[in-house]
Amino acid sequence: MSGWLYRRPARGAWASRRGFSVGCDVSDWSMQELVDLERAAPAKRALGLVERGLGGLGLPAGVAEQLMAVLTCAAAHGPAEGGVVVPGVGEIGDAALLEGAQAARGVQGFVDGVVLALSRTLAERAARELLGRKGVSGPEELSRTAREAWRAKTKSVVAHELSTLTGHGIQACHDRVGLALAPRQGVQAAQSALCRGVSDWRAVAEFWGRCRRLEPEQAGRVCDAVFGPLLAHLAPEDDPPTRR
Repeated sequence: MSGWLYRRPARGAWASRRGFSVGCDVSDWSMQELVDLERAAPAKRALGLVERGLGGLGLPAGVAEQLMAVLTCAAAHGPAEGGVVVPGVGEIGDAALLEGAQAARGVQGFVDGVVLALSRTLAERAARELLGRKGVSGPEELSRTAREAWRAKTKSVVAHELSTLTGHGIQACHDRVGLALAPRQGVQAAQSALCRGVSDWRAVAEFWGRCRRLEPEQAGRVCDAVFGPLLAHLAPEDDPPTRR
């Protein structure tokens, strides 16, 4: 048995309420602890392994806990039609259900942040490909008009791809691509708020719609004023699913 395959209950408030765990070498466990673990419900053991895996991904602060809160509720309800709690998964109290509901909002924001990140990567790759088709190695080799057309084409290609894959309207996808490629100075707090799950796309899109034409420095001041307090509230010791 691998010393890192199983772990004892975590000390954190969120995990300890559910018997989840953090990385720990089981070589110092008693035989009774190992027996108790083996007798645990399969879903609970699987969730423990998922939690361990999430802990090694380097996700933004709080995101792993939010994902675990959502997955705990999902596992408790299982595949049964109608969403009835599945017997044998283990008791799940009202507090855990409410935490899962609140954490779902944070996970949605995190997912929107991922879409922004991948949009930027896709745009960077599309931009290089379009330059290659023109036979140039960089945008500085293009005329001003050609450079503007190249930027517009890059954004359009990625926005249409996102729209096809996600079903979002083309303008909504243009907004996502535009925000993803905006100067960091003007949008960093908004992007960070999404990635950490403390805001959602609705709020970020509203900010972007109002400030997209401002100079980066001006947009950045508005962005910091709107999203900065949300980021400041998220501290490492916070319990994200129960954060108010």
